[in-house]
Amino acid sequence: MKKFMRKIICLLLSSVCFLFCACVGGEDNRLPSPQNIRAEGKTLVWDEVENALGYVLYIDGLDRDVEENSFDLSFLTEVGSYEIEIIAVGNGEYKDSSPATFTYKVEEVVSAGNDENGWGFVLLEDGESYGVTRGIANLEGDIVLPDYYKGLPVTQILDNAFCYEVISVVNPIGPNPKTGYACNKVTTGIRLPKHLESIGKSAFKFMIKLEEIVIPDTVTEIGSYAFGFCTNLKKVVLPKDLKRIRSHCFQCCGLTELVLPEKLEYIGAEAFSGFIRHLECGWGNLDYYETEQNFTEIVIPESVKYIGEEAFSYCKKLTEIVLPSNLEGVEIERNVFYKTGLYNNSSNGLFCIGNLLCGYKGEMPKNSKVTVPETVKYIENYAFYEQKGLKSIVLPDGLKTLEAHVFEYCESLTEVRLPSDLTEIGAWAFRDCSSLTEIEIPNTVTEIEEHAFYESGLEKIVLPAGLEVLGERALMGINLKTIIIPRSLQYLGRGVLLNCDLLESVYYEGSESEWNALVAQENSDYVGEDAKYKAFSNETVYTYSESQPLEAGNYWRYENGVPTVWDILKV
Repeated sequence: MKKFMRKIICLLLSSVCFLFCACVGGEDNRLPSPQNIRAEGKTLVWDEVENALGYVLYIDGLDRDVEENSFDLSFLTEVGSYEIEIIAVGNGEYKDSSPATFTYKVEEVVSAGNDENGWGFVLLEDGESYGVTRGIANLEGDIVLPDYYKGLPVTQILDNAFCYEVISVVNPIGPNPKTGYACNKVTTGIRLPKHLESIGKSAFKFMIKLEEIVIPDTVTEIGSYAFGFCTNLKKVVLPKDLKRIRSHCFQCCGLTELVLPEKLEYIGAEAFSGFIRHLECGWGNLDYYETEQNFTEIVIPESVKYIGEEAFSYCKKLTEIVLPSNLEGVEIERNVFYKTGLYNNSSNGLFCIGNLLCGYKGEMPKNSKVTVPETVKYIENYAFYEQKGLKSIVLPDGLKTLEAHVFEYCESLTEVRLPSDLTEIGAWAFRDCSSLTEIEIPNTVTEIEEHAFYESGLEKIVLPAGLEVLGERALMGINLKTIIIPRSLQYLGRGVLLNCDLLESVYYEGSESEWNALVAQENSDYVGEDAKYKAFSNETVYTYSESQPLEAGNYWRYENGVPTVWDILKV
């Protein structure tokens, strides 16, 4: 009804205007016809006509009134061509325009195909979008990837889409960035599809002439090696909603500036590293290859939860690093900032960035006694990995988590003072610390992760009263004779005391039924011949009873603070 009334008013105004114009000489005030009509996917778009009250579209024998300079054509589903006329409606002062015509084609959606430029497309699982690859297209110069194919948006760059990858016996790894062998030396620029959501792994790897890339804000994930070894890539504009940058994504580029998006959560291993290691045949006689990452500062967003191994290693000009104010729950793998400018300019000894202890720079002297500063609240994974000179260490209060692998293979370590408010001991934290015979764990610790004391030299350990998680093989291969397991335990990992050859007795502070429930999962993982690998297959397990048990079994109590086995009641 409103549209009808609007038309009546427009017609009356037009009539009045026409009579007026006729009186003054019949000047033609007709609106110009809509221009630059185009289909963007399933939406018809044209340039706005100034002074137009709206538009009328004639499609397949029907008319449609619209106020904006666009119209959704998704209701046209039958394959074929449709002639469309568009008229700009006058506002009383101006007459309606002459009709502009456009032919809209509904194409058949295919599972895969190439367009007229040779780009290859694959229909994605949702059936409503395509992924794009090089196909048979020419990659010389600046390439412009289409926004749509068969009327559907292009939302993915597929894995290895534009990479000149060479796999052979001579060159099993791929192109050589040092010699340029098999690198893309012809592409100078890329315009990405505007509806893009993800970029696959190795999509643009080894484009050595590429200097700048703008990634649409619609992208939330960039795959591993996506722009790896684009050695002249100086500028990248990352999307504001980007969540994940996978491993090696911008490794060995030449970035002059790096601004990480505020919503970023994940930075993969060697994502921005300037270093390649472990080179094999086909790469010449080089042991490694380095390139210049030229950015001098970075700000790690507060949203980041994971930073992978050597993420910024060998960024030799990187001297200013701002970390999130709260690193609690953030997993920081080893050597994240190794060989950066900040690292290279620091003195030998403990290497810290703010309240994060990254590790030890230089060779630690034999029989070193280390006291970590009270300012340290977080420790990087592997911080003291394989420091054979470390004899004793004092960790400050306020350090809540002892990260994974932090003292692994510290074979001379004999004494550790843990923080009084520690809550978690990470996986492999004291693996193969063969000289560590005893350790005092604070009662604040609720989790000891898998392999934490794997094949260490422990002869004595008191598990904290509030312990809730004892991870898989956490105490495997140590030299205990007895151990007390607290009733607070909620998860007992399989093989937790496997290969503890000296172990004779396990004292559990809960009841027999609680113990059976606790080990039920562990037992179910080892059946038949594998039963010999169960953690509690050889030693005697005693469950707690405050009073003399009336039934036969293995029971214990505390007597003057010492575990004491109940004698079997004789009837």
